[in-house]
Amino acid sequence: MQIIKQVFEEIINGSELDKIKELIEYGKIANHSGEDGKSALMMACKAGRSDVVNYLLENEDVFLDQMDHFGRSALMFAAKSGNLEIVRLLIDKGANIDLESKRGWTVLKKAVSGGHLSIVKYLVNDCKMDINKTSLRGACPFIYAAESDHLHILQYFVEDCEVDINCVDRHGCSALMCSAESGADSVVAYLISELKADVNLLCTRGMNTVMHAIEGGHLETVILLLEKLGFDKDYIDEDGWNYLVFAAIHGHLHMVKYLVEECSADVNYQSYSGSTPLMYASLEGHMDVIRYLIEDQKADFSIKNKEDQSVVDIAEENANEDIAAYIKSL
Repeated sequence: MQIIKQVFEEIINGSELDKIKELIEYGKIANHSGEDGKSALMMACKAGRSDVVNYLLENEDVFLDQMDHFGRSALMFAAKSGNLEIVRLLIDKGANIDLESKRGWTVLKKAVSGGHLSIVKYLVNDCKMDINKTSLRGACPFIYAAESDHLHILQYFVEDCEVDINCVDRHGCSALMCSAESGADSVVAYLISELKADVNLLCTRGMNTVMHAIEGGHLETVILLLEKLGFDKDYIDEDGWNYLVFAAIHGHLHMVKYLVEECSADVNYQSYSGSTPLMYASLEGHMDVIRYLIEDQKADFSIKNKEDQSVVDIAEENANEDIAAYIKSL
């Protein structure tokens, strides 16, 4: 095991090929793997060492499609690292392009998430990989490009391939929602302004695009959606949750401040259950949000919801004793 570790270190550190060859041949470890299941071939692909890859592939007995403990192959590592030369070499040698990792990752999705357009084009145009094939989460490469903020790959899919811009994963999340949740503002703007993506879609949890941006904690994306792209600031979901409630329950203080101070959100707003932003923040134990709403915005902590619960009741019920004590002290 020690010599495998040493080989990996030499590959990563850019050591001369002769030194790496000597270690591999001395230990006879061309197909051995380390603690996480990675082989020397995988590590060379990950590091972009085409010289080491070429050397290893001279051995016809090398395990070309060996997978690590996560189900990742050497080809996947090469695609993720962005080395088109190695990707071509592996495929020419017979590497299986249809393998999937335990999480449903393919070589195409690895290339997309890494932002490597040349590899994506090679896999789609030359290897005929299916751009509509979904992962275990039901997401196609188009969605991965959107959430990874790779606008150039997204544009390639739109302009050169037949892709459904409103496709969703198994959670009902579209490319627009995923890009908003990851804060990929250039993609968000492109999907809405240029492609006219459906802005009214809701995921299976009933969340719209703005809520995904709030959940991701991306204030600039929320501002883009509300101020520049015209989303309704007063939107309410089927449970009566508005954006302030959603920000409060996730504990995003910067988002709460923006919604209150710039969007004039009502700090005493009550959802259909009668619960206020204070109550939702109390439920999850977000003391900084509670202090801001009470001390800076004079939120009413005496309000009770439809179950006759106060902010203190909710805090105590959820073992948030510090919040209960703070409000009692007022």
